[in-house]
Amino acid sequence: MSPSRIITLACCALAFLSRGLSGQSLTNFEQRVTESTFSDGLKVVLVERHDAPVTAFVNWVDAGLVNGTTDSEAEAAALDRVDEIYARLERARREGDQEQLAEPEDPLAALGCERFEWVQAEGISDKAGILVPARIGGKSARLQLDTGSQSTLLYAGAATQRGLEVHADEKSGRTLTRPLDLEVIGTSIAGRELLVEPDMGQVDPAGTLGLDLLVGRVSVIDFPGERFCLLDEDDPRTRELLAATDFAPAALRDRKLFINATIGDQTLDGIFFDSGSSAFSLVVDLDLWRRLTGRRGSEESNTTWVVPSWGESLTLVGAPALAPMAVGGAAVDRPMVFYQPAAPETFAQWGFPVQGLIGSVPFLDRIVVLDLRPGAVRFGLMSP
Repeated sequence: MSPSRIITLACCALAFLSRGLSGQSLTNFEQRVTESTFSDGLKVVLVERHDAPVTAFVNWVDAGLVNGTTDSEAEAAALDRVDEIYARLERARREGDQEQLAEPEDPLAALGCERFEWVQAEGISDKAGILVPARIGGKSARLQLDTGSQSTLLYAGAATQRGLEVHADEKSGRTLTRPLDLEVIGTSIAGRELLVEPDMGQVDPAGTLGLDLLVGRVSVIDFPGERFCLLDEDDPRTRELLAATDFAPAALRDRKLFINATIGDQTLDGIFFDSGSSAFSLVVDLDLWRRLTGRRGSEESNTTWVVPSWGESLTLVGAPALAPMAVGGAAVDRPMVFYQPAAPETFAQWGFPVQGLIGSVPFLDRIVVLDLRPGAVRFGLMSP
């Protein structure tokens, strides 16, 4: 849009308007006018009359479609829309229209959501993971919400601290707790055996809330509001929320939640949603990384992150994609795409079709709705 030209008059406006130009010639008046134009195009006109004890100013802004050019019509139309909304609100205030003045209703306010906390990774992201409140065996705990993990589990350190009895499962050889009660966001699960991760000595967070507890349910991750919900599908308010959500196809297979994404003309149909990798937009194998970024992997301008993962440190190399990424109604302009140099074919070796993972970054300004009920697997997005 061409620079707006703003004209400001500082003058004895009231006296001038009431007395006109009587007693002075046009030439004398012009001698009292000073014009200046700033470097940003702001034009200032100063009219001085020291016989009047008032000061006033008026602004004129050449904006809107009438003053726009062909390439500025969209921006001008947006400004006109703002003016329209402002005028409607002003009219509502004058007329006392409380319905127009009311704040938009929070779609999650009455659904029993609870606040979550962000995990920080120094030097990487202040939104690297999500901690949700829980009660394990009647004791308070925090679990990391990890949709990329197939199982809900406890860390051995947390199980020991809480005095939980564990045993080795004869069939799988894995360590499990004895049946205990688990409560997450108002949802109680009685008599559940939880997998114990023996190599994790952490106490807080106590473990991971995995995809298995979300399957068969409707859950919500409100990223802007920092809330997590497990919803009652029979609640009419849940049905209203689902009706207002923009859903995209999703699939539960190989104990992962797969969603579709596109980067430019590249379709990614083997990407799973991993809230445990919240700091990332996209992580893929090297071959796909090269196609998406147009790089080889050895460029000095690449970004290198060292991140913790299940008690170990992983090095990942990233670069901006060549094109924007779209997932449902969310879009990210040239997202950072990462791969693991030490394991450039990580996903190719998983034993089932998978291209990579998508973290939380593309959805940080959205509300994510996961409808994982049988026969209705959907990935939804809402505006806050």
